[in-house]
Amino acid sequence: MRRVPGEADWCTVAPELPLASARLLTWSHGAAILVVARGQAVLGVVHAGDLQEGEATVAERMITEPWMLPLEATLGDAVEALRDLRVPGLLVVDAEMELVSLVCKSHLRRLGVPTELLGR
Repeated sequence: MRRVPGEADWCTVAPELPLASARLLTWSHGAAILVVARGQAVLGVVHAGDLQEGEATVAERMITEPWMLPLEATLGDAVEALRDLRVPGLLVVDAEMELVSLVCKSHLRRLGVPTELLGR
């Protein structure tokens, strides 16, 4: 697992991680989203709510085509995408599609973006 400094809402994990370990990570680190990666290559994401009981691995529960924003996206782009797509977070990637960060509705609320602009 790689914990990203300053980002309490997510962390990266290997695809082989068992669900029981993933549940423990979300609880112990406060991560609502696990970014599944091999090196810098993003393979998918799994949300804490998708880590139900079972013996599967994170790779078996991940969303393989997560929503992404380019690094050059504006705050307005992020607000619009989160509202229109009705997702809790978006991966931010560079030109090589490598993970740079993640933007969540909770991040934008802390920045003062009104909840009604973000949708449910």
